[in-house]
Amino acid sequence: QLARAALTAVGRIGSHLGPDFAPFLGPIVPPLLAAASVNVDFSASQAEDEVHPSSGDGKSVVVSLSGVGNVRFQMNTDAVTEKQEALSSLLDLCVSCGAAVGPFAPQIVAVLMAQVSEKFNGVCRALASSALAPCIKAAVEYAQGQGATEAAAVASVAPMLLASITAV
Repeated sequence: QLARAALTAVGRIGSHLGPDFAPFLGPIVPPLLAAASVNVDFSASQAEDEVHPSSGDGKSVVVSLSGVGNVRFQMNTDAVTEKQEALSSLLDLCVSCGAAVGPFAPQIVAVLMAQVSEKFNGVCRALASSALAPCIKAAVEYAQGQGATEAAAVASVAPMLLASITAV
């Protein structure tokens, strides 16, 4: 629970401090990326037991499928929640910190693109999709801050987009 609360707090603090949060991004972004990339351990298997709404742990359910029989679906719901919190914080940081996020943009875009196709959670897909534009804008602003022309700054994000698109 503490780790999940910390993921949320980081995004909120960053959103309030904006670009002043930049010195903390180095140690903060990698754990956020790891949390946003965590495996939800989804599986489906034949179930010998009877149909019931859930196992009580919120991680498995047995349902009866016509023509198939009883099937147990399992997913680590804690991991799904962790993903959501991390993606929400990444969105907050990309929007609020602007160019300060630029150095991390290639890694962030790669994770966001992978989560855009998240199969098990529409919230994760929506958060990742919402964070893409602010992250790309931050990368362009960062490149311009480093002296790049607008055209060069825009061109600097093309490789990360192409790499992310081909990885999906």
